[in-house]
Amino acid sequence: MSLPPSPPVTFAIQVGVVGLPPCPASLRRPPQVSIDFPACWYELSGPYVGSAEIDTAHPSNPSDAGTPIVKPLFGYRVPPKGQLQIILKNQMGTALKLFLVPYDLCDMPFGSKTVLRVRYVTAANDPTSPSKASVKELTRYAVQVSFVTSPAMASSTQPVEPASADEGLFAMDLDSSPTPSPAPKPPKRQKPRVYLSGSIRLVFPSRSPDKDETLRCVRDEPGQGPAKYSPWTPQKKGGDSEHHSPHGSPVFEARRSHNKRRSLLGESSFSLDD
Repeated sequence: MSLPPSPPVTFAIQVGVVGLPPCPASLRRPPQVSIDFPACWYELSGPYVGSAEIDTAHPSNPSDAGTPIVKPLFGYRVPPKGQLQIILKNQMGTALKLFLVPYDLCDMPFGSKTVLRVRYVTAANDPTSPSKASVKELTRYAVQVSFVTSPAMASSTQPVEPASADEGLFAMDLDSSPTPSPAPKPPKRQKPRVYLSGSIRLVFPSRSPDKDETLRCVRDEPGQGPAKYSPWTPQKKGGDSEHHSPHGSPVFEARRSHNKRRSLLGESSFSLDD
């Protein structure tokens, strides 16, 4: 039976990314960011559950303090293909866990969203099963990240260079009627920009795993191909509508935290609306 959440404990993550081709030079190793976040447990000796908000990130390197790394309404820009490196740290700055999240979003369309989840599980005996040989997988660590892409830009036409004076006179000699302007060239096709957005959700143990415990990495996605993307548009936070929303009630927040925990532990499926 789940207990009320424990008093929050502050942890931190350091987020970086390594870009893989095709990748702009500026995104091969962009500046890393750090995020402080609170985490709670819901069962005695149970795992910590926390959510780190991208919009509260700050540069990990003091020399990057004046560089705008996180774009409002979008997040932390990453290459379309690469590997996230997320280091979990305690209050003393000691590294507790390194999460590696490889991804390939080269086919991600404009104005869309997707999520990825990586879990580290271990096999353990199932005490609820009548068979002593029955085992089940327990999630020791989990991280879930959200990606979004920039919306499509309005198409613009390229300016047409005016004809030279000689060409204009020659055209007038041949025909006094006005010369039609050439058709504008279609705009060059561009790829959407990809951002690590929203929140990074984490589950990690409240104690160190046993030395003889073997962890296996499990990767979860909401689908394959176009099915793993959903439409997305940037929305400003705040506004009068939030003051009248039931989402701020304690009952709703407790239920949402419980659902997040079950989703990260692999006890329920996650949706693109999370």
